[in-house]
Amino acid sequence: MKDTVIDILKGHFGRDKDITPETNMLNDLGGDDLDVVDVLMQIEEKLNIKIPEELSIVGFNDDPH
Repeated sequence: MKDTVIDILKGHFGRDKDITPETNMLNDLGGDDLDVVDVLMQIEEKLNIKIPEELSIVGFNDDPH
């Protein structure tokens, strides 16, 4: 799953490398709120999952609790 998310981020931001689980979509990749929404939708579609709204603002490695 991690590789799938990284692949989605690479495609969305047009990067071939330099994206790791520690990468911050907003600070490191220059993304904005619309990028977050788009990437989350791509992840949900690709992995056939639903990300709860309360988790959608959490970073890739952040613990929501």
